[in-house]
Amino acid sequence: MCIRFIFRKNARHPEREGAITCRITVDKTYKPFTTPVHCLRKEWDAKAQRVKGNSQRARLHNALLGDIESDINRIYYDMERAKEYITPERLLSAYQRGDQPRTTLLVAWEEFEQSRAPLIGVSLSKAAAESVHVCYEHLKAYLEANGLRGLLPEEFGAKHADRFQTWMLTKRKLSQNYTAKKIQNIKQVLRWCVRQEYAQLNPLDSYSLSFEAPAEPVFLTPVELGRIWSYPYAAEPLRKVADLFLFQCYTGLAYVDLTRFDRRRDVQPGPDGRPWLVMQRSKTRKKTGQAATVRLPQVALDILDRYGDTLPVPTNQVFNRYLKEIGALLGLGKTLTTHVGRKTAGMLLLQDGMSLTAVSKILGHASVTMTERHYVSITDDVVSKEYERVYGKTGTED
Repeated sequence: MCIRFIFRKNARHPEREGAITCRITVDKTYKPFTTPVHCLRKEWDAKAQRVKGNSQRARLHNALLGDIESDINRIYYDMERAKEYITPERLLSAYQRGDQPRTTLLVAWEEFEQSRAPLIGVSLSKAAAESVHVCYEHLKAYLEANGLRGLLPEEFGAKHADRFQTWMLTKRKLSQNYTAKKIQNIKQVLRWCVRQEYAQLNPLDSYSLSFEAPAEPVFLTPVELGRIWSYPYAAEPLRKVADLFLFQCYTGLAYVDLTRFDRRRDVQPGPDGRPWLVMQRSKTRKKTGQAATVRLPQVALDILDRYGDTLPVPTNQVFNRYLKEIGALLGLGKTLTTHVGRKTAGMLLLQDGMSLTAVSKILGHASVTMTERHYVSITDDVVSKEYERVYGKTGTED
């Protein structure tokens, strides 16, 4: 960082006093501003960068220039110690504010999370709050890796969004869709920063995101489910995970809802007198209040009888690891995850002729459109079966 004072002549009246400008340079980029000091050209010592002479006026001017220089130097060293992102513009802005610190993006993000903490479990799901915090950790790591910890909210524009995406894809080895969702989290926080007056504008307001087409969903067939149920597992943990996975396949519960399940609360007599599962989904209950409503098949009831009112659900990581072992053990040729169980439930219902509206209600989706989007390939099969049912395999509608 370099600070220089330069005489700038009066353009209209060169013989009169000119202004002394201060030029702040950082990494070959500079920002000038005009100081309150004015003098004649002959009174200016360009080499010493001070007003010549020992008059009271000269001493006052030079003291002011010295104060400006020392103040900017102090601000620079404070920023350097804090590992902040330093530019001539930021130095000048800090000096003109009287060095009142501005709220950085990371500090603002922490305040954003604190402001929403009382809403968790009320109007904000724990999963949504955790998703935002995970994004904070990614962003913090990116900023620290690039010496940008002191970046201000309004400085995180398209350039940084592009670089953050590249960093997430290459350094963190994350997917395009996951990364795009994290950018959405950042845009959400930046909008909050504008409302809190931490930024004058949202620099990502018009920033567009690209999502890849979702991969073809993985489902299991009834035959494959039968193999998982009847296989003689030697290890008890595998037996438990197999049962929990099958419970997902026959109820459509997501992993997070499986961990919350309690038979005493969530199972009740249905309109037909049989046991039904009626449970608010964690993902949608705060937005739509949509509940999962499922008539429990005998397999699901047998699993509940085996384990009692609550289920022995391991962590998601352990659950998925055991599922992969089960898939390999049975030679299914498919990568099993907890989400495959939920997808399989929807597939079984649709293939049995259940309408999209009914499946949407059973799975607790926020809308039928969401159900259709997740099961587009299956709904094509259902349409084909409907044609066969109405017109026959070889018949026509003419």
